[in-house]
Amino acid sequence: MSIYEATLILDNREVKKGWRTLKGRVKELLERHGCKVVAARRWEDRKLAYEIKKQKRGTYFLSYLEHPAPGDSLFELDRDLLLQDFVLRHMILKVEAVPEGEVDLSAKEDAEIANEPDVIGEGEDEGQVVVVRERTAADDAPAPAEVVAEPETAGEPA
Repeated sequence: MSIYEATLILDNREVKKGWRTLKGRVKELLERHGCKVVAARRWEDRKLAYEIKKQKRGTYFLSYLEHPAPGDSLFELDRDLLLQDFVLRHMILKVEAVPEGEVDLSAKEDAEIANEPDVIGEGEDEGQVVVVRERTAADDAPAPAEVVAEPETAGEPA
């Protein structure tokens, strides 16, 4: 089994819509081509040396993959990455081993973004944060009845 390092520069507009969602899309794309994602994490956001697809900034995504087939089968992955609108540039290199600590950094990031709220990305609600939580018994309980006191009027018998 060969080990590869895949570095992608992702469109910042897509990153702002929700990192957890975009990371999931990238991992799904890699797995669809037979890769086992060993580690995947956001590396950093940087200003680009020149505009790519009208973008001046990009988010670097670093991943380490295991792929069972020879390097020729990665041409399909390469082509698919070229066709994705959220990938500005990419580079896939064969490496000897996953660097020490990368798996831990990836797991730490996964734990941090597990609680990250989803962000709506399209339509009139674009950019609003949606917090998803489990339904509780308090959500199903009837609202407490409001007690309205009647005003007392002067001169009327009670």
